[in-house]
Amino acid sequence: MDVHSPAIRSDFIFARFDGEVIDRGDHVLVRTPQNPGFWWGNYLVFPSPPRPGDLKRWRETFAEEFANDPGVKHEAYAWEPTDGSTGTADEFVAEEFTLDLTVAQTLTPERLSRPRKWNDEVEVRPINLDAESDEVLAAHVARSPPEYEPASFAEFLTKQWARYRRMIDAGLGHWYGAFLEGELVGDMGIFVEDRLARCQAVGTAEPHRRKGICGTLMHGACSHAFNEQGAEQVLLMADETYHAAGIYRTVGFRDTEKVRDLTRRPPQG
Repeated sequence: MDVHSPAIRSDFIFARFDGEVIDRGDHVLVRTPQNPGFWWGNYLVFPSPPRPGDLKRWRETFAEEFANDPGVKHEAYAWEPTDGSTGTADEFVAEEFTLDLTVAQTLTPERLSRPRKWNDEVEVRPINLDAESDEVLAAHVARSPPEYEPASFAEFLTKQWARYRRMIDAGLGHWYGAFLEGELVGDMGIFVEDRLARCQAVGTAEPHRRKGICGTLMHGACSHAFNEQGAEQVLLMADETYHAAGIYRTVGFRDTEKVRDLTRRPPQG
């Protein structure tokens, strides 16, 4: 199965690093065996939105693919084309799946612009992994969504941060921090493969939001990715309903794909 979507292909940057991306012909299997609780490290990609009868077929395929991964207790599905099509996703929603609505935004060097809301007091630079790694992980834990169980999500974030560090050590990307009077107030990662770059975990500390930090951070990080990492296109995923997508547009990002996917959380207890 050929995957044409840059949004989905950029996900494979991470899966290929320490997992598997396997073409099964009628679907693509993505596995990250060392992190089975990572929903978007363990999922299936199909060539079209779900159709009548796919609820049973997709779930059976998922169960078969992950039969030897007992730690995978969720289900997650993505599909092409990324034009916003949902097919019969309502059948999945009736079975306790969540339909996620995200937009892929892309930036090219000629569109990079200084955002309207700029913070001159912020220093943006790659973080020092030896001296500042714990600070970055603590920031990620502090920004954890309230709907997730704190201990298990902190464990997930710890594994993810260890993965990002290994990727940085392998020369695949950088992690950037926004510092205000020496305090880390925002951070994000950018990783590159074949000149396609993907942003990760963009965030600002709660007390410092609405100060122009996010746009300033994004501008500095993307500039570095273009000039130092050889990126020709930077891509990020944003919730269509969240205000951050508007911030990214002020830096020069443009909406290019509407991605729809389905997830079913692990059973409780």
